[in-house]
Amino acid sequence: MTDTNKLLSAMSGIEPYEPKDDDSLFTFKNISTGNIIPPAYIVAFVFFSPLGFKNYGGFEKIWWHTYFKYKDYLFLIRDFKFGSWSLESRGNIESAKTLVPEIVGKIRNASRYADRLLQLEFKKTIDQGEFYINNGYGKLSRIYEFYVSEVRSALDKLLKFQAKMATEKSDLKNFARRHNKRLGLENILTYRCIPMMMAFFSLLEFILDVFYAFEQPALSFFDFRRLTWQERLKKVVSLKPGTDMTHLYERLVNIKTQYRHPLTHGLTNESSLLVPFPFAGLVPVSYEHLSKTVHYGFVQISQNSAREMMEAFAAFLGLIAHQEPYSYYVLYSEYGFSIPVTKQAVSAIRNEMKDYDSFEEYLQAKSRYQDMIANRDI
Repeated sequence: MTDTNKLLSAMSGIEPYEPKDDDSLFTFKNISTGNIIPPAYIVAFVFFSPLGFKNYGGFEKIWWHTYFKYKDYLFLIRDFKFGSWSLESRGNIESAKTLVPEIVGKIRNASRYADRLLQLEFKKTIDQGEFYINNGYGKLSRIYEFYVSEVRSALDKLLKFQAKMATEKSDLKNFARRHNKRLGLENILTYRCIPMMMAFFSLLEFILDVFYAFEQPALSFFDFRRLTWQERLKKVVSLKPGTDMTHLYERLVNIKTQYRHPLTHGLTNESSLLVPFPFAGLVPVSYEHLSKTVHYGFVQISQNSAREMMEAFAAFLGLIAHQEPYSYYVLYSEYGFSIPVTKQAVSAIRNEMKDYDSFEEYLQAKSRYQDMIANRDI
């Protein structure tokens, strides 16, 4: 049984209705509003494609509506703002309301099959490069900024403790207490740095997708995503010797190698391997690993390393926010628009990147226009 047949079976009992001259829209009353699962576009597909119902068009803040009968009751179904949809009926409204759970259940069941049918068509469109990327810049940057503030707070507490200890006399009695307190604060700093690193590199990977979209390198988006982030960055960013961008890239690679990679992969690289050795017991592959990796020692990330991370991350984000053409790409992302990969849309946007101020005016106008569409004002 095909998905289309399963969809038709799920919607059994729902029959099309041709409105008469006296079937005014104003005679229908809402009986179920604010439905968002499934979204309105899926509901429209169910009724207008497999079922073949007639779309009677839109009116104020509504793009489509149609009529159907179910168990001798007449219903109107329509979309509304923000992807929601509503059911209306007329006549015996209270009795019609009792059928809402059945109707909604049928639509939700049918929509599972509709989603599969649409996926097949959507994948063909994506394979042709005609798609956009959901904009996660705002969410990812807020996560990153949250953990930066956490690292700053942990670092501030550690520095205040050190300053306090510098003014107090030290003796054997309180040495252990002071040592344990400092070690605890240093460990907290490490624990804050780890999610900050993860958040930054997560944001970086999204930024590289954005750069891909606007730079349009000579490989498919999915081949691009299969590369390491270092390889992706080299595809979309110019790394000339001696430039600030190249210097920052090297700093990021160093942070990734020394800290991010081992701490996010379970401390499982070669530095974790120990070998029996006379007079010492188990020793690491190289004694240099004792000072150059996070595998050994009480504290994995020192305060100096924490500062280096924050400075490198901030410098990279600051550079791409102010260096053309990347500053245009970052600004576009900040406005929250979906990121176009389809060449025609990319070309139209790049044509607006004449200077920063005029591009921001273009984005402001685009934002107002999209707000009007979302609110169904146009």
